[in-house]
Amino acid sequence: MKLDPICLFTHNRLVETKHKIEALRNNYLAKEIQLHIFSDGAKNDTAKEKLTKLEPV
Repeated sequence: MKLDPICLFTHNRLVETKHKIEALRNNYLAKEIQLHIFSDGAKNDTAKEKLTKLEPV
């Protein structure tokens, strides 16, 4: 079976992004699906500080 790739767009919603990635990781088809993550850059220094403090999933 051919599976479509998943695109995940992040927009300064770090907690939600972590939850989505963890849910995708727990999916039984996770190893067979391509995941493409798109993220725009930080708009200002405050946003940049939030992004740099994010712990890896």
